[in-house]
Amino acid sequence: MSRCLGLVFCLILILPLQAREHWVYSETHPYICGYRFKKLCRTLLDEYGLRLNPQGQTGYYYVKTEHVPLFFSQFLPEENFVLITHNDDRGIDESYLPFLETENLVSWYALNIKMEHPKLHALPIGICNFAKFDSFEEVVKSKTAKSKMVYANYKIANNVAERTRCRELTGVPLAKNKPFKEYLKDIAKSYFVLSPEGNGIDCYRTWEALYLKAIPIVTKSTHMERFKGMPILIIDSWEDYKNLKLSKELYERLWQEFDMTKVPLDSFIDEN
Repeated sequence: MSRCLGLVFCLILILPLQAREHWVYSETHPYICGYRFKKLCRTLLDEYGLRLNPQGQTGYYYVKTEHVPLFFSQFLPEENFVLITHNDDRGIDESYLPFLETENLVSWYALNIKMEHPKLHALPIGICNFAKFDSFEEVVKSKTAKSKMVYANYKIANNVAERTRCRELTGVPLAKNKPFKEYLKDIAKSYFVLSPEGNGIDCYRTWEALYLKAIPIVTKSTHMERFKGMPILIIDSWEDYKNLKLSKELYERLWQEFDMTKVPLDSFIDEN
C-alpha cells in the first residue's frame, strides 16, 4: 500500500512537468518513432520525471531505459502491466533478467534487445524524434528513380570498431556529410544502404531506408532478427558482404510490394 501511495503522491507532484515536453513531433506525422511508442502509455517515467499521459492506455508504462532500475525499485505497480522502454541506446541484456521475472509484468517491449525471453519483444528505433519531418515526408512521397546500387553514409565515431570493420570489409566509400534532405535523397536513389550498429544495435538509418524504399544491410543480432518479415538484409558479419550479389533483381525479390508507410505503430505491440 505504501508503494502505491508513494506512486500517487509522486504523480501529483510531477505531473505539471508534462508541459515541458514537445509532443508535437509525434502528433503531426505518421512515422514510427520513440515518442509515438511513449504516447501509447498512461504512465511515463523519463528525464522529465514520473507523469500521467491522459491519452495513454491504462496498464501501459513507458520507462526510458536508463530509469528501469528506479522504476522496479520505487514505482512498480501492484496490478498487471505492460512495459515499454525506448529512447535510449542501452541494450536489454541478461542483467535485466530479475526485472523480467517480475510476476505481474505481462510483456516488455524494448529497443535494442540482446537476449531471448518469452516476455521480451523488440521495438524499432524508427525515425529520430527531432527529425525535420517536412523534409522527410517530401522525399518519402517523391517518385525518386533508383540510380545507385549501395550507399554508405555513417559516422565512424559512433562505433569505431564496428563501423571501421564495415568500411574496410565492404569497401563501400563513405559519402560526404551533407544536409539532412540531401542525405535522404541519396538514400531514396539507392537500392541498398549499409547500416552498421552505432551507439546502439538499431539505427535511424535502417528505418529511414525502409521508408525511402531502400533495403538496409545490417549484421545479425537478437534485436534485428525480430524484424525478419521486413525487407532487411541481415548478414552474419561484415566479412560476408563480399558474398552478396547485389542487383536490381535481388532488390525486387526482397522488396516485393512492401510499403513502410502502411505499417502501423501498434503492429509492433500486437504481433511481436
